[in-house]
Amino acid sequence: MTIPIPLGNSYSIVDYQGNRFNDIPGDYFVNLPSIIPLFLNANNVSQIADAAFSSIPMLEILHLEDNVLQELRPQMFLNLTNLRELYVPSNQICTIQPYTFQSLASLESLHLQLNQIEVVHSQMFANLSSLVLLDLDENGLHTLENNSLRYNLLEVI
Repeated sequence: MTIPIPLGNSYSIVDYQGNRFNDIPGDYFVNLPSIIPLFLNANNVSQIADAAFSSIPMLEILHLEDNVLQELRPQMFLNLTNLRELYVPSNQICTIQPYTFQSLASLESLHLQLNQIEVVHSQMFANLSSLVLLDLDENGLHTLENNSLRYNLLEVI
């Protein structure tokens, strides 16, 4: 199922939670630059196109929880310089590529709990200088590589 196209381009909130979307196309949000919170949680999202959110420069809060994502890649979050909160719990994420969050300079809160992440690589959270909350609960972590959290000012893990 594909996401329906909203009418107009003046939306500041888009709430698509609880539907059955399978993928987020790369050009979908081009005409919706003013979205601040975006709710895509509780769908069936397994694929997010590269730069799918890059046309939303005002985006501050992104909800992707309760989907079936298996990996996170750097190209998913390009140009989201105002993103402060990212929610991706309760997916099937086992892989987070190095530098996935590097363009998220304003990210303060990252929620990755209830996934299948076993290893925190040394470059996984690189350049997250504003990050104060990182939630990795209930992932089955067994390896935390040296210096994997050196890039930020975490207050809560």
